[in-house]
Amino acid sequence: MNEKQVHEKEPNLNEKIHAAIWCPTTSVLNPYEMTIAAARSCAASGVHIYTSTPVTAIQKTDDGFIVKSNDREFKAKIVVNAAGVFASDVSAMLYKPDFKITARKGEEYLLDRAKKGIVKSVIFPCPNAVTKGTLVIPTVDGTVMVGPTAEALDNYTDKSTTTEGCAKVFSMAKELVPSINMFDVISAFAGLRPAIVENGNDFIIRESSVEGFVECVGIQSPGLTASPAIGEYTVDIIKKICEKKGMKFEDCLVDARIYGLDSRREEYKTVAIKDYDKLTADIQNEIIIKDCKYYREKLKKLIKPILIFVGFGLSYLLYYLSLESCNDGEGACSTYISWIKLKVIEEIISCILLTIMIQTIIFKIIPYIS
Repeated sequence: MNEKQVHEKEPNLNEKIHAAIWCPTTSVLNPYEMTIAAARSCAASGVHIYTSTPVTAIQKTDDGFIVKSNDREFKAKIVVNAAGVFASDVSAMLYKPDFKITARKGEEYLLDRAKKGIVKSVIFPCPNAVTKGTLVIPTVDGTVMVGPTAEALDNYTDKSTTTEGCAKVFSMAKELVPSINMFDVISAFAGLRPAIVENGNDFIIRESSVEGFVECVGIQSPGLTASPAIGEYTVDIIKKICEKKGMKFEDCLVDARIYGLDSRREEYKTVAIKDYDKLTADIQNEIIIKDCKYYREKLKKLIKPILIFVGFGLSYLLYYLSLESCNDGEGACSTYISWIKLKVIEEIISCILLTIMIQTIIFKIIPYIS
């Protein structure tokens, strides 16, 4: 785009910007929601995700691997190393790796919603050999984020934000959008990208020199964007390994039942909520852990009759008290009772609406927020 087109599309850009490349297919997503959605999809397919379970050793066996953690062991025919900044440490458990992970810290700063609309597109500077530079990004939540930095570290756990990093980010961001100010920051965070400097910061996706040990390492930006394609590419590698072993792809996968896990996965898929109460307490609890909709349904069955009972009780109490206070004569009392009956009907309707509203808050809005 020429200078006129640039500033018509993004009027808040620096007036010194004279040209730009417009990429209409560029998109923004919420990385947290994407990660959670991927995890839920895996869980629905029977995958078990172990948190707080660091790999402490990997042993090669005749028919595969034994992966050891602090308090358990896992047997597998194929192992995929996707350990991020710790990938070279994991590979070193089996062989001397030919790559070294450098942690590249990136600090990001989230701006106040008052800055919503300051840019309509993701604004990139000209990239260099190390990084795409500091970006100005409109998020899916309506805020604006600026960053990241690109600081090489030997420390694989340092996710701190710094005064120096903040100053650097806003110095570069203001070259793109001068009205951006660090005083608009409402949140800050940092992450570590696993870079392999020696190979030009490229990804390594391959079967290693150890048969059956697959490496997806050095996956820094644009790793999130590329992750679906990386997943498909990795599956193709695994299928080729299975073919070399003379096995079907399905036979290379770990059956979770070996570890006493997910033996009721097919039952989870077919059990309807109406049959939930027929299951044993242990199975109910397992289903609740797997899918919180069963917990919400269980809670709904408990709360709904209580709310209805309370509503009708209050309505009846109001009706009873009104009768007791009716002392103005039969005609007036009859008129008053008719009015009270009408109010009782209103109370019942209000009770029903209140029940629906509370259920909506408990079972729809709160789970969405959390």
